Amino acid sequence: MRLLVIEDESLIAAGLMHDLRSLNPDATIAGPLSSNREIREWFQKNDLPDLIFSDIQLSDGVSFDALSEMAQACPIIFITAFDEYALKAFKVFSIDYLLKPVSIEDLQQAMEKYSKVVSKYENSEYWGQVKQMLQTGHSGKLFKERFMVHQGLKMLLIPLVDVVGFVKQEIIFLVDVNGQKYSTDYRSLDELDDILDPAKFFRTNRQSILHLPFIHGFKTLESGKLEVFVKDDLLPSVTVSKEKASEFRKWL
Repeated sequence: MRLLVIEDESLIAAGLMHDLRSLNPDATIAGPLSSNREIREWFQKNDLPDLIFSDIQLSDGVSFDALSEMAQACPIIFITAFDEYALKAFKVFSIDYLLKPVSIEDLQQAMEKYSKVVSKYENSEYWGQVKQMLQTGHSGKLFKERFMVHQGLKMLLIPLVDVVGFVKQEIIFLVDVNGQKYSTDYRSLDELDDILDPAKFFRTNRQSILHLPFIHGFKTLESGKLEVFVKDDLLPSVTVSKEKASEFRKWL
């Protein structure tokens, strides 16, 4: 097995490579690479490894910049001190996302996940099921079912059934069934559009997204906009823009 380590902090890199050797004594471990420049140079001279362990923030930018240029897919396990890149990581062949400090147990679990992924991709029965799914037109896309929010110093999980909607007021807030507003780490409503089920959520305007079970009704205003009534006034004064009014009616 051929592994590649990308990490710009020498002590962390040494510890990571030591733990990987303990878990995989027969593996060949290359690196550590500490910059996007080194990554590009390494890939020009070497074949793809079986698995990459990569930090995200490097001395000359984020590792996505170089890793996204790989001609072929190579599984990557990202190891970072920041959780803000998780969504982007899974668009760059990532099979796991570990937050520092990483224990040898974390690495072992990640390696076990990698083994399961590899065995599945080598399984002809699995590919037959994938082919059948594509032929029948089912994308199998999964949407968010729970949301992490801030409450002071606490982090809370809000289940989908308790989400009334999201509003943008400089930052993105989640509004729950009790009318409580919680700040989130989402940077835009566009980001939420990608992870919310479009059959259940509607982007009413530039400032809000509503959850269908909490929509009580609507009325048409003289301007052509729609005023939406949210159950128990949990979200007052929600309007649908004139341009989206027809789409909203069809969606309902």
